[in-house]
Amino acid sequence: MIDPESKYYNLSDWYAYFGFGFLLDEYLSLKPDTPSSALPQDSDGYLRYEQSSSFAGGVARNHGWMVALSAVNSDIPRQGQSVYRLERQSRLDVWHEKTGLIIGGGHNMPEAEVPLANFHLVTGYNDVDCDFGRLSGGQWHDRRAVYIPRAVKADIALERQILKESYGQGDLSFNVVPLDESHLRIVFEYDVFTTRKLFVQLPLIVFYNSSVSLDGYSLTDKDEVHKIRRQVEISNPTTAQLVRITLPEGLEAALRPPILPLRWYGGDHGLQRYEPFYEIRLLSVLVDSPKGKGSGEFMLSISEF
Repeated sequence: MIDPESKYYNLSDWYAYFGFGFLLDEYLSLKPDTPSSALPQDSDGYLRYEQSSSFAGGVARNHGWMVALSAVNSDIPRQGQSVYRLERQSRLDVWHEKTGLIIGGGHNMPEAEVPLANFHLVTGYNDVDCDFGRLSGGQWHDRRAVYIPRAVKADIALERQILKESYGQGDLSFNVVPLDESHLRIVFEYDVFTTRKLFVQLPLIVFYNSSVSLDGYSLTDKDEVHKIRRQVEISNPTTAQLVRITLPEGLEAALRPPILPLRWYGGDHGLQRYEPFYEIRLLSVLVDSPKGKGSGEFMLSISEF
């Protein structure tokens, strides 16, 4: 159980419960006999991509996989300190028709010790450091410079989806390729000046009744940081699906403790009788002292169990 006094391990359910999907359910409850039909995004071949002055990003569905990328960038969350400002920390969502959401939900509260960003580029400026996703040292704006890029670009097609982030020290990118109905590849690339550390991170969704194993061993102590050599497996008895994430070879990696949905933004509240239906486990891979160009690969696979 995460300490209810902690401000570091929280994310918001507000947008999940009170967004457009919630509105649609309300309409259906008011008029249950309204005819319905499948949406375009319910089938393979769906592609929606926009690059404009106010919005950048999109989604693509292929082989049953739905990949969403966000390239929206703004100076407002970079400069502001309000807890209501979304920093768009993780810009990648991966969903499959048999499993539901696998990677996503990637936004922690601003100034959290564990922002759910895809990249942490640590130079050591002002003594800012990172321990597999957990930031320390410096001032709040120094820590934000580690994971908020100066520029972001998305390039989305059915066959592959590319996200590129540019920092003062260089460029980082994801190249996502849905290979077939059971496999999806995520290649990360970097081209940077000499720096101390690069962390490449995926926020993994673990539903309430799922179990997690690391390198073949069942995860029992949820509140510790666990080192990983090669593989994470998430089994969901509701869907009868096993999700396997194979890590890049030769790199250190760790899985962080659960980050649970946030019920409120501030103030003192007593414990509630509430069990969240999901949690986020941040998967963090370390590239130590990167210089110049390099790459690594995650492989996602799904199967019945």
